[in-house]
Amino acid sequence: MAKRSGALRFQPSGGERKPQVPVGKKQRLNSERLANDGRGIAFIEGRTWFVEGALPGEEVEARVLAARSQIVEAR
Repeated sequence: MAKRSGALRFQPSGGERKPQVPVGKKQRLNSERLANDGRGIAFIEGRTWFVEGALPGEEVEARVLAARSQIVEAR
């Protein structure tokens, strides 16, 4: 059997992977609006933050409760 030369390998599209936001980290942010469940929503570095108790227009310091690739939950 002949060896294939120049075979293409799968290259995932997209940019670099963002580092995970550590649970317990404190972050200052500005709540822009409310989610349907009443949590404040803020946007930082391409991630959406859902913050319990934050009202639109407020600047708050929130602690990370859980983080996924694009969504951070905080209080």
